[in-house]
Amino acid sequence: MDSKEKTSTEIIEESYKAIEQEALVFDVIRRKPKLWQKKKKSFSIKPLTLGVMNQITRELNKVELSEKDMNTNVVDLGVDQINKYLDNYLRILAYAIQGGKRKPTKRLLRFLRWNIDSKEMFQLTTGIVSLMDTKDFCSSIILTRGMSLMNQGD
Repeated sequence: MDSKEKTSTEIIEESYKAIEQEALVFDVIRRKPKLWQKKKKSFSIKPLTLGVMNQITRELNKVELSEKDMNTNVVDLGVDQINKYLDNYLRILAYAIQGGKRKPTKRLLRFLRWNIDSKEMFQLTTGIVSLMDTKDFCSSIILTRGMSLMNQGD
């Protein structure tokens, strides 16, 4: 057997690991905590369900970037994006954090707006994108479509 081939046991173990993905855990430092509040607040984002992925992509589809925008000065583009789409970006983060059918709470949106900076937003977005793993979703569609085409040939 080739050393690169995996045994069925290894494949099953990897499948269980994929199913039991660990949550993405991150801390946000409160910018101006009240006396009774902790300095940092911890969040945990569990692997995203298809429903949450759908909510996130609906918000992403509202954000428009044109070819012209890609050639714009980064500072000008950033200012424009913040003015137009900050609420959409915050809802994307909140949908991932809440992880359910509900719309993001005003309290969570307000907390994110006034406590995370652009670097934290980028790190969090990177984590969310990795949890979305649309590759597997697309592979499922391709597999299903291939089976459909095979059945049509019969």
